[in-house]
Amino acid sequence: MKKIQNEEMEMGWESQFTTLLREILNTRETRQILGMAIPEVVNLWARNGVDTPAGLGARTKIKLAGLVGGKIGKGFLPKNGPDTENHFTALLGKPEVSETLQKLISGALNGTPGQLGGLLTRLAKTVNENHQNDPEFITKFLEPGVKNWIKSTDFGELKEAFEKSATDGRSLVEMINNAIWQYPSKMVMILSFLPSFANMVTCSLGISIEKLNNMPPDLLTDIMLAYLKDINTDSMSCLINELAEIVRKAHTGSALLGEPGAPQLPKVVGTLIEEIISGLNPEVMWKAKIGLAEIKSDLDLAHRKAVHKNGASQLSLAKKPELTNIRARSFNSRLSFFEALDDSELADNFEKHLTAYDIQEMAEALNNTLSLFNRMQANKPELFTSVIRQFVDSVDPYELSETAKWIAEEAGTEIKPLARSVIPKLVTWTCDILKPVDDEYEEDATRAREALRSLLMTENLEV
Repeated sequence: MKKIQNEEMEMGWESQFTTLLREILNTRETRQILGMAIPEVVNLWARNGVDTPAGLGARTKIKLAGLVGGKIGKGFLPKNGPDTENHFTALLGKPEVSETLQKLISGALNGTPGQLGGLLTRLAKTVNENHQNDPEFITKFLEPGVKNWIKSTDFGELKEAFEKSATDGRSLVEMINNAIWQYPSKMVMILSFLPSFANMVTCSLGISIEKLNNMPPDLLTDIMLAYLKDINTDSMSCLINELAEIVRKAHTGSALLGEPGAPQLPKVVGTLIEEIISGLNPEVMWKAKIGLAEIKSDLDLAHRKAVHKNGASQLSLAKKPELTNIRARSFNSRLSFFEALDDSELADNFEKHLTAYDIQEMAEALNNTLSLFNRMQANKPELFTSVIRQFVDSVDPYELSETAKWIAEEAGTEIKPLARSVIPKLVTWTCDILKPVDDEYEEDATRAREALRSLLMTENLEV
C-alpha cells in the first residue's frame, strides 16, 4: 500500500513538473532565449572537430546546420510584435504556479521518491557506472568543448575588458555606496547581517561538533585516522616540490635578469614597496600602530581579568609547566638524533653548520651597533647616565638586597658545587688577562692590578 502511495506521489510530482515546465517554455522570454540560443548551439555542433571547413562535407554540414538551426530558432521566436509585458514574471505571479512551485520545492526537500534525493542518487549511480567503464569519461566528454572554447576565446580582449572596467567598477561601487549612505539606517541594517551570519555559523558548527563529541573516543579517533590515511601523500609531496621549484627558479631567474650581485626581483619589489610607502602618511600609520598596540593591551587585560575571575589563572599556574615539559622533551628528542652519529660525522656536520654562518657580517653588525652607541655618548654624554640613573632610582635597593641575600646564603649553598667548577677557572683566566703585556690596553690592566693590590693590602691591614 505504501509503495502504491509513493508511486502515486511520484507520478503527481512528475505531472506537476511537466505542466510547469511547459508553461515556462511557452513564455515569451523563454522562447526568445531559445530562439537565439538554438542556432548557436547547432552551429557549434556542426563546427565541432572542424578546424578549417575546407572539405565539401564540412561546408555542407555547417551550411545545413545553419539552415536547420535558423529554422528551429525562428520557430521558437514569438510571432507577435513587440510586447512590453513580462510574461515570465506574470506566470510566476499566478497563485496556482506559486503553489505548484512551493509543493515541488517542499517535496524535493522532503526527499520523496523521484525528487531531488532520488535524482541525485540516480545521477551519482550513472556517473559511477560510467567511471567503472572509463575512469576519464567526463574529461573525454568535456575535452572537445573546452578546447574549442579556449581556441575561440580571445583572452587579450578579456584582459583589456577587465582593465577598462576598473574605472567603471570603482564608479559602480561609489554609486552604490552613495545611494546606500543616503539612508544610514538601511546601511546599519545591512551591517547587522554580519553578526547574525556569524551567530548562525557558530551555532551550526557548535551543533555539528556536539554530535561528534557524542561519539566514543575510540570510534571518533578511528574515523579521524581513517580520513588521514585517505590523504594522497604523493600528490601533497608533488605539490610541495613544484612550489619549491617555482621559488628556486624565481630566485635563479632574478639573478640571471639582474646585474652581477644585484638580482632583479629585490630591485623590482623594493621599487614597488618604496612607491607604496611614499604614498602613506607616516604620522597616521604610527598613530594606528600605537592604537592597535593599546587595543591589544586592553584586550589582554580583559582576557586576564576574565581568566582570573573564572578561576583559570590558578589552573594555569599548575598546568602551564606541562607545556614547558613537552617542549623540553621535544627539544631533547631532536638532540637525541645526534647520538646515533659517530664523533667524526658529528664534528663534520657541526663544522658545516657553523662555517655556514657569515661571522664577518655578524661582527660588522656588532661593530656598527657599538659605533652608534659611542657616537651618541660622545655627542650627548648625559643621555645614558640619565637613563641609568632613572632606572637605578626606580629599583628598590632593599628588595634587591634581600634577593641577593637569599640567593647567596640559601640558594648559594646549593649552587656552590657548580660555582666551584667554574669560578676558579674564571679567576685564573682573569689573572692571566691582567698580566703585564706590551699592548694598547696595558695602562688599563695596570690600574686593575693596582686596585686589586690595594684591596688585598687593605684587608691584610684590617686583619
